[in-house]
Amino acid sequence: PGMPDQPMAERWADDRPVFEGGPTFGDVRRMIARFEQTLAEQPHNAENWATLAGAYALLEQYGQAAEAMARAAALEPLNAERQSLLGEFLVLGSGGVVNDRAAEAFRAAIAADPFQPVARFYLALARAQDGDVAGAMADWQALLADTPPGAPWEPMVTEQITRAATELGIDPNEALAQGQPSGPSQEDVEAITSLPEDEQMAMIRGMVDGLAARLEDEPDNLEGWLRLAQSYAILGEWELSRSAYLHALKLAPNSTTVADGFANSVSGSLPQEGLMPEQAVEDFATVLSINPTNEQALYYSGVAATQAGDTARAITLWTTLRDQLDEGSRERQFIEQRLDEISG
Repeated sequence: PGMPDQPMAERWADDRPVFEGGPTFGDVRRMIARFEQTLAEQPHNAENWATLAGAYALLEQYGQAAEAMARAAALEPLNAERQSLLGEFLVLGSGGVVNDRAAEAFRAAIAADPFQPVARFYLALARAQDGDVAGAMADWQALLADTPPGAPWEPMVTEQITRAATELGIDPNEALAQGQPSGPSQEDVEAITSLPEDEQMAMIRGMVDGLAARLEDEPDNLEGWLRLAQSYAILGEWELSRSAYLHALKLAPNSTTVADGFANSVSGSLPQEGLMPEQAVEDFATVLSINPTNEQALYYSGVAATQAGDTARAITLWTTLRDQLDEGSRERQFIEQRLDEISG
């Protein structure tokens, strides 16, 4: 209090890097000024609000970052990543405490995508902060089981499991082992691969059929249904894969992860020739209602539109798809060619 403000020119001239090899503080402040001016004129651009929030976060201005991300999340409430980032900024702004507003954002993220790792991590932390250390550890173990090897959040999850286990008087190594992904052991894999191909398929079929039978008694086991859907896809049994994904979608109706898998199974079951089946058209519409950027749904919905004579819709869908593909990529060139063909 009482100290004079730093002139804008001096703040913009600050050439200290925010992090090694990154932009300077001055660069970030100039970017913030540009986005604030743009958003004053175009306040309904969710992407710009999210970018502004990220810029504030670089400067560790987490309160302003949270408010900007809240605007982005309000414009796209089913965007799990933005809801989780809103919660994270709120936690960082409160000194690491998962307050009620942050927990609400994390729950919104989980409602949109039950596998969202940031939200799952912090909701477990909230349980620990409320005194339920055992429950928090179980949640972190479940998150670790779903974590791909080398994921950036893996060290934080293992650290929290170790801390919780130590606090509970449990061997941390045993606690971490319980969080490893479930699946066949190395001995199981070697046993399967040593068999003739027909016997391998018979064993795999037995495992898949066993999982399907078990899930009849576990209709709410989302992870199990997803594993079953993926197993059918590996076997090339696309209709069964679609059916399993459809069941998973009922359990997680806003999950982009489940919707993307559903789109893949629908794509696999498409006929090689002829018109797009009406059921597939409906399925891809369902996918786009959950994840408007799904590439398979955008492409095949465009195909269906051209077959129905709705060129305008096909152009809209394929333009959206083209704009999210990498410049110069073979996929983008293919879509551009299709657009040229239907545009005359």
